[in-house]
Amino acid sequence: MKFKTPMMMILAAVSVAFAQSETEDTSSSSGVPASLLASNGKSIARVYLQSLADGNLTFAVGGRAMTVPLDKVTSVGFSMTKEEFDSFREKQTISDAEIAEISARTDVDKVAKLQLIFEKALGNIEAMYVEGDYAAAVAALESLMMERGQFMSIDNNLQRMALMLMDCYLKLGDIAGVGKYAAVLRESSNPKAKTKALVGTALMAVERGDFEAADKVAEELESEAAKLYLKASIERAQKHPTLASKTVCEIIAAHGNDLEWMPQSELLSAHLYLDVGLTNSAVNTARQVKNIYAGTNIAGDAAKLFYQLGGEEKPAEATSEEMPAEPTE
Repeated sequence: MKFKTPMMMILAAVSVAFAQSETEDTSSSSGVPASLLASNGKSIARVYLQSLADGNLTFAVGGRAMTVPLDKVTSVGFSMTKEEFDSFREKQTISDAEIAEISARTDVDKVAKLQLIFEKALGNIEAMYVEGDYAAAVAALESLMMERGQFMSIDNNLQRMALMLMDCYLKLGDIAGVGKYAAVLRESSNPKAKTKALVGTALMAVERGDFEAADKVAEELESEAAKLYLKASIERAQKHPTLASKTVCEIIAAHGNDLEWMPQSELLSAHLYLDVGLTNSAVNTARQVKNIYAGTNIAGDAAKLFYQLGGEEKPAEATSEEMPAEPTE
């Protein structure tokens, strides 16, 4: 007689939970499973999202297709599929120990445990992002977003991950990847998501050397800090590091409490110092960004720059280095 190991018993329980979470007959439904909250407050526990086009969302519920204006939908919620759970476990995106810990909880039901496992896996992916391991984060997120990506302009529980994926593509220089998600996210009603998508679109244009297109996108930005960050990025790309540095100083002076664009601006300052050969200033600035914004991907990027430049953990040394004047023509 063979006895099941504890982990086999846990996995069997997880399989039962997946079965219980999909009690509806799905034989006639196709699309992305999700829950839906309508603007009138009505909630539908299980729909199948099929397409989003021309301001209309098409989905199936109870085997019947429906198309509604997007303004009738407040939000959607995505859950983990059995295939995704197996993939997360196989790739160790979530460990068996983490699964066991959640499965042992007695304060939530089996279906809720699946959502907690999903959230833990997403948290582990975010940790890759925070550490600056963008390739690993992309590998984990691409399949997750493959079918869900087109719906990311709707408020949902994975929109933050979509923004993360777009930023990963930006850091890796994947212009096509940035464009794919920026095009969807810039249509979001979430101001933060829209702003980041617009900046991503503009930086993509900067990467191509199309500064006119970048300036045009900048006109759509409502965040002054984001506009200035983009302005500094354009000035750097145009080989004007001193002008870019002055623009960064504007951000620091006027938007010191903006935790979205301040960290990025300060890290940009480190790169600007490096552009003009002020290595000590670059090292010191990278150290400060690494320490001040610990726990963010900007700090992870700053740490990589700091150690790449030979930085060590020691108090910052005073330096008399100054940004050189912009040459006159």
